[in-house]
Amino acid sequence: MKKRQTGAARTWSIAAAIIGVLVIWMISGLIFGSSHKSEDQNKPVAEKALKRFKVSVRSQNAETVQREVTLNGDTTPDQIVVIASQIEGQVTAIGARKGARVNQGALLARVDPRDSEQRKTRAVAIFKQRELEFEGARRLRETGYVTESEVASRQAALEVARTDIKEIDLHLKNLSILAPVSGVLEQQNIEVGSYVKIGEPVGKLIKIDPLIVSGGVGENDIRYIKVGDSAEAEILGRQLKGRVKFVSSLADDKTRTFTVDIAVDNPRGEIPAGLSARIRLSVQNIAAQKIPSSLLTLSDNGAIGVKHVVDGKVVFTKADIVRSNGDAVWITGVPSTISLITRGQGFVAAGESVDVEAEAAPAAAAK
Repeated sequence: MKKRQTGAARTWSIAAAIIGVLVIWMISGLIFGSSHKSEDQNKPVAEKALKRFKVSVRSQNAETVQREVTLNGDTTPDQIVVIASQIEGQVTAIGARKGARVNQGALLARVDPRDSEQRKTRAVAIFKQRELEFEGARRLRETGYVTESEVASRQAALEVARTDIKEIDLHLKNLSILAPVSGVLEQQNIEVGSYVKIGEPVGKLIKIDPLIVSGGVGENDIRYIKVGDSAEAEILGRQLKGRVKFVSSLADDKTRTFTVDIAVDNPRGEIPAGLSARIRLSVQNIAAQKIPSSLLTLSDNGAIGVKHVVDGKVVFTKADIVRSNGDAVWITGVPSTISLITRGQGFVAAGESVDVEAEAAPAAAAK
């Protein structure tokens, strides 16, 4: 009986020892595991605080520039002249063909004079006769042989003869159809042998020097534009300088824009009408920051702006582009003095703390 109790006691002692070891192992795991976990969590934070990203910055001030308005436009002729015949008759000669460049006063066509020369000779003879009759009546009136009314009648006949000569001279002048302005004969409606009537169109002339570039300006900018302002137009890759020739006082019903016409020189007529163009108008002096266009970036919501540093942290500021020239742009909406991030902006986000170094000078960078 005593041996049985001793064996059972031994069994319980072993079980208690095993349970004790397990409890101690579990407690030590909780303590040391928690300690290691805490160290692992704190380690990245410390390392991140010590290893901030380094960016290059350039400190610069705003400058005064002319704000530009850029718009799309089209080239149009300065004038479109429909040429009509002033007399009736048959065309006997053509002085210029369709597509020809002509100067003002150049012969375009000639109409058969018929008996115009004979008519003038007869009219001149009649005029001389009426002149003699009037002078004779005036002298006789002084002696009392004719009445005052007869002198007036002779004078009226003289004026009629004078008017006849003027009408014939005008008729002879209109036998030659001349170019009213310098330009290109865009349309020709007659040939030798054609019979024209008074008022009938015989051709169309377009004046493309200067060439007009037309575009629509918005309501916020139209108040800054006036006739005579300098402007630029890009046509077929060429940069052409010009002047504002016309500013509309009535907005378009559909686009709500105001038409502005720019006149640019086109002395050889190399640029035709009807082409697309890009117009730049200087509308207002404004303080702006000049930056390379490559430094423009987008925010998460798609706004255009720049990244700069304020008190060691990255700041994104939305910007408005007011002018561009090649690889450079002028922007507003940013501080007048700014520490612009010029290197590393793509690797940092707004609100992030960064280490800052001054941008290397261009000469040093080249070396």
